[in-house]
Amino acid sequence: MTDKPGPVVAMENVSFSYDGRLVLENASFEVQDQELVCVVGPNGGGKTTLIKIMLGLEHPRHGRVRIFNAPPGETRGRIGYMPQHLQYDPLFPVTVLDIVLMGRLGTSGFRLRFSAKDREAAREALSEMDLADRAQSLFADLSGGQRQRVLIARAISCNPKLLLLDEPTANVDPKAEALLVDTIRALNKRMTVIMVSHDLGFVSDIVERVICVNKTVHIHPTSDVTGQVIRDVYGMDRRMVRHDHHSEKDLLDDGLR
Repeated sequence: MTDKPGPVVAMENVSFSYDGRLVLENASFEVQDQELVCVVGPNGGGKTTLIKIMLGLEHPRHGRVRIFNAPPGETRGRIGYMPQHLQYDPLFPVTVLDIVLMGRLGTSGFRLRFSAKDREAAREALSEMDLADRAQSLFADLSGGQRQRVLIARAISCNPKLLLLDEPTANVDPKAEALLVDTIRALNKRMTVIMVSHDLGFVSDIVERVICVNKTVHIHPTSDVTGQVIRDVYGMDRRMVRHDHHSEKDLLDDGLR
């Protein structure tokens, strides 16, 4: 009998500061293999910093971080990352396929040209996002929802075991959001997914656990995310609608509408 694999992400007493300003304090949590969790919290609360620490782009002041039981930075080849914003010149004629191929950089060492294997992987990722027919379209010509799916295709083109999504539902309409829900659920069948989101209704519909971040970190099952929990995290009343198959239930009580 083989031992149960360890957590995909493990943080223990992690603290981080920007220019002397404390952003995270004694953050501790674990994310298990093929789990789907969401990181929520106010702007400046430390959500994106957590993602950067997982990627090895930022280093905590103290504490221990392990990704696949190794230090961050040593496992980037096993991580797919979708940033909150993609910086690009809308006048530059970059195609959808060009964007997705960027996710293949670093998968086989340094090289000047993408290989046939890279292009095949990029096209497979686009096909999974139902965008195979837009491979030669200009990225700037796509809708907001299509751009988000292209960025997810870029993130999964390296066949990751951990997928980090920073605000995947930003600037998309309800129909595009519903497509993203189905997409993320399908991807979660073969990889661990951690996503940052401000959309609490989206969170309640798709995940079982929520990582609440506001300098400190607390983990809650989605069913326990009540009005009081949200007030504690955001420092304000914030509406959260839970969607299920039979009804829509407002999770905030006490006249918070």
